[in-house]
Amino acid sequence: MTRTYNRPSVEQQAKVFVLLNEHCSSDEEGYAVYADGWSDEKVAKAAGVTTQSVGHRRHALYGRLKYVSKDGASSLYVLNQEVNKLKERIDILEELISSS
Repeated sequence: MTRTYNRPSVEQQAKVFVLLNEHCSSDEEGYAVYADGWSDEKVAKAAGVTTQSVGHRRHALYGRLKYVSKDGASSLYVLNQEVNKLKERIDILEELISSS
């Protein structure tokens, strides 16, 4: 059985681009940096798309994510982002397995 991926609608894609333009930028090293309080997850929730979808678009527009907190927890944040992406993939795989 073939499963089709529900791609974001044109409206959802436009919303992602608007939110990224408002809350994300590239730093001098070419890394993507979100404004305080914003993340791939928050943009995804606001636009009604997956975090992975936002991550792909953010990467294409602004580069790899760089997050530096006041306590220097950037590595932990990036690791957490990767874990969330893997969880989304696991959910998709579980759905495929259960429907076959």
